[in-house]
Parts: sequence; structure tokens; C-alpha cells
Amino acid sequence: VPAGQDEDDDVDSAAVAWGTKLSYQGFSLVASGFYGTAMGIRGQHSFGATTTGALDDVGKERKSYGGYLQGTYDFGQGTSAGYSYGGNCLKRTGNDIQARGVMNCQTMHSGMIWHNVTDNFRLVAEGGYTEKAWYLADDDQEDSFGGVGAFFFW
Repeated sequence: VPAGQDEDDDVDSAAVAWGTKLSYQGFSLVASGFYGTAMGIRGQHSFGATTTGALDDVGKERKSYGGYLQGTYDFGQGTSAGYSYGGNCLKRTGNDIQARGVMNCQTMHSGMIWHNVTDNFRLVAEGGYTEKAWYLADDDQEDSFGGVGAFFFW
């Protein structure tokens, strides 16, 4: 067993989450959040070269937290618009000096407008911005996106 690594291979995962939706006339607000142990960015238990952040380099469970907030407004006549923000972050454990490839936090801002042409056909336009922060990295990874599309419902 390498120095500093716990011989116990068991991993204890636990998390608590909450959410709510509030609506008033055409406005709607959705909020949710979570706090967990050994959940990682993707809820996987791995460490080393293929880490998702659930465990640090010596196998110790890492804490994570995040949330989501979305507000939408229905203008009537089938047209609505919304904005959302969400993120997922990991807490350091003290064993992170080797964690060059572990994501510290990822967030996204997104705006969307849509119009229901009929009950079965919706036009959508969306744009947003994402950011990922990495332990021991000089630069964050950023990206923006946009798109238009349509949905058919039956």
C-alpha cells in the first residue's frame, strides 16, 4: 500500500438534495440543490488517472455540492422565455496536490426562448456559456454555445 493510502477499500457515499417550484401568473421559478460525500462530478467512485472527483488520490471521499436555478416567463400566445444557472463543485481534501486532472467546479448559464406554433410543434432558440475550473490549473475552460431547433409532439 503506498504511503498515505488507506488500506480500507470501502467507499461510503451519501447525499441530500432538495428542490422547489414556485409559480405566479406567467412566471415560474425552479430551484434545486444537493450536498454529498463521494458523489463526484458524475457520481462515480474512481480515483487516479480516471478520476471523476468522488475520491482523492489516496482514496478519501471528497465532498461535493451544487444547484440549479431556472426562471421562466410565459408571455401568452404560445411564447415563453427562460434563464437558468447551475453548477457542481468539489471540495479539496488536503490530498489534492496530485490532482491536476480533477475538475474543481463546473457552471453553466443558459437562456432560451420558444414559441408553440401549434400544440404539436415548438420552435426553440437557445444560447449559453459554460465554465470549468480545474485544481492546480492556470486557466479555466470556457465555452459558449447557441442553437435553434424545433420539436414535434404527438
